[in-house]
Amino acid sequence: MAILSDYRGDEQQQQQQPQPRQPQQRQPNAPKTFNATLDPSNPLGFLHSAFEFVSIESDFFHNDSSEKEVGGLARKMIEKHREEQEKKKRIEEEKQREELEKKKKKIEEEKREKDAALAQTQTENEAPVKEEKEEEKKEE
Repeated sequence: MAILSDYRGDEQQQQQQPQPRQPQQRQPNAPKTFNATLDPSNPLGFLHSAFEFVSIESDFFHNDSSEKEVGGLARKMIEKHREEQEKKKRIEEEKQREELEKKKKKIEEEKREKDAALAQTQTENEAPVKEEKEEEKKEE
């Protein structure tokens, strides 16, 4: 005679055992994972890996237009890179112009200060001379 608790224990063990997995069927439109590392000294190696992956996992390269599409994408990236470089260059030139303007203004301000100080010194030096001349006129 079997004991009920033993039966339930056997049942629980069967439930805890992992069920064998059914092999997953590949779905043609399911997203695929691509994992690669970009070596900046060899970007073409990365692109080659990416194109190889695409050619294996999709029918993209079966179309005659794929070469034009890839070429068009490359041209867009090149143009974008050029525009970014030109923008950086314009920003740098603008910074240099602003710094030059600041230097010019600083030099002009220093010159005005020197001129004002010189004028003040001349005024101070001329005052005693005028007084001496006035005294000489009075004495005559």
